[in-house]
Amino acid sequence: MTRDDILDSLQELGFSTNEARAYKGLLFESPATGYEIAQRAGIPRSAIYAVLKRLEDEGMVARVEETPARYAPLPPTDLLGVLRRRFDRSLEGLDTSLRRLRPPPPPVDLWNVSGYSEVIERARTLIESAEEHIFCSVWRREASRLKPAFDAAHKRKVKIITFSFCALDEQPGKVYSYGLDEKDLEAFWKHKVILVVDHARTLMGGAEPDDDSDAVITGHPAINEVALNNIALDITLLSQRRKVDSTDSMVEMLGDRLGSLDPLVAKSKR
Repeated sequence: MTRDDILDSLQELGFSTNEARAYKGLLFESPATGYEIAQRAGIPRSAIYAVLKRLEDEGMVARVEETPARYAPLPPTDLLGVLRRRFDRSLEGLDTSLRRLRPPPPPVDLWNVSGYSEVIERARTLIESAEEHIFCSVWRREASRLKPAFDAAHKRKVKIITFSFCALDEQPGKVYSYGLDEKDLEAFWKHKVILVVDHARTLMGGAEPDDDSDAVITGHPAINEVALNNIALDITLLSQRRKVDSTDSMVEMLGDRLGSLDPLVAKSKR
């Protein structure tokens, strides 16, 4: 290793340029006075004693004579040990601080969709992206418009679970429906659509051709959870009212959470 290598390495380890030069100079000839160190290392005489004071305070050099003051470097093997321990402590402190630091929230993933045609088109695109599951709450009119996309997903072996208050035309997958007339419902409700695809993406909003239909598309876990729970709750209430077994569908939708819920429900009935 050359003298330049030593100088570069010391600076990379936190030494200032003058501190590195002073320590390097002492490695090759010591003990030495401040004047001698300044001359050999190319450090201004006005700066050398402040540099030596900092090195002495850090334990990198020691004053070995007083009249005149002469300095000697910390032996290289000892220096390496000191620096390793110092950096180990710094890294441990940084690691602890980083672990305590709350990570920033994920980037916003929320897209607004306006207009009935655009809502239907984005719902169709979302269905076409499905790989494993589609859970939806939909009216008859929107189900009919989206049927080709649902049929294609069914052919791809995507599991589809649908809830509707309306009587639906033939819908692939498992369907939970009250079978009500859509016109009767329109007297007091507006059309809405909820889609949750692969437990990862959600479309949720209004679906009225003659209204300013608005929906959102997101992958935010909290909104995915709300949408999924909304569909699961509607299916659960229908199952209780119509005495329909929806266990398999709940397992697909809620997974392990269903098993955790069952003991609590049984306990509440005691």
